[in-house]
Amino acid sequence: QNLLPLMLALMAARWVGNVFNHGLYDIHIRLKRLPYLEEDVPHVAAERAVTAEQIMCPEPKVLPPLVKVGDVYDILRSCRH
Repeated sequence: QNLLPLMLALMAARWVGNVFNHGLYDIHIRLKRLPYLEEDVPHVAAERAVTAEQIMCPEPKVLPPLVKVGDVYDILRSCRH
């Protein structure tokens, strides 16, 4: 009975909070220093018209959809980046 008004109030509070501040999830990603690719292109790359082809390695490692953790570990240990 009170679930719908509570959910609406929480969603409204989250939207208002995101207008004035970064989202809660964005703040936690930065605090934990997780590698995260931003949606926006950095201004340096935009000014110089840098493409992914210019900065990526010539032979990228590609993993299948299902892979063992040990295989991922071995691939990451063998990469020099």
